[in-house]
Amino acid sequence: MNSVLETETPSEAPTGKRRMVMALIAMVFIVIGLLWGLFWLLVLSKRERTDDAYVNGNKVVISPQVSGTVIAVLTDDTQFVKAGQVLARLDPVDAETGLARSASALGQSVRQVRQQTLNAEQYDSMIATRRLELARAEADLAKREPLLADSAVAPEEVRHARESVLLARAALTQAERQANASHALVDGTGVEDNPAVLQAKAAYRDAWIAAQRNAVVAPVTGYVAERSVQLGQRVAAARR
Repeated sequence: MNSVLETETPSEAPTGKRRMVMALIAMVFIVIGLLWGLFWLLVLSKRERTDDAYVNGNKVVISPQVSGTVIAVLTDDTQFVKAGQVLARLDPVDAETGLARSASALGQSVRQVRQQTLNAEQYDSMIATRRLELARAEADLAKREPLLADSAVAPEEVRHARESVLLARAALTQAERQANASHALVDGTGVEDNPAVLQAKAAYRDAWIAAQRNAVVAPVTGYVAERSVQLGQRVAAARR
């Protein structure tokens, strides 16, 4: 008896699998397309486009606080800097000279005030001396004037005694005026809070601050946008 066996063709199974893979890939692309369409519709379509777009930000103009010659430039355009970072340095010679000059002036002011205090004390002592001289001259005159009536002394002696009293009074008046002028310069204040010393202190403080400002620093964190300073350039202090 003859029998016929039906067998599956080997190529039919791979063909079915290939179709399933292709269908799956197609579904993936369809899903991606749908998602992209939704993204464009909900996001991209609402964004504005322009050919001259730019980034807007705060611009801080940095200028030196003292005049001087640039001896170092430590940054360049587009460089990122932090607040307090040194951007450039100025020649410190002028500021250091001014600081030394103001220090000398402060010391001189202190010495002058001390000398004025000593002068006032000396004039006080002189007043005491002039008062004693006046008292002595007046006592001498008081003894001689009664004797003039009895011709016990010569008139010239009495006249000289009177002149001595006048001279002693004038000397006392002059000493009092000098003492008053000296005390007017120092009374009510010590050396440290004397007006002349305070003025010299203020000048020294300004000179010290100017010496510290030879370094130009960044006031804020950001990027250098337009650096215009050059090495060796003479720059002026910013107007306040």
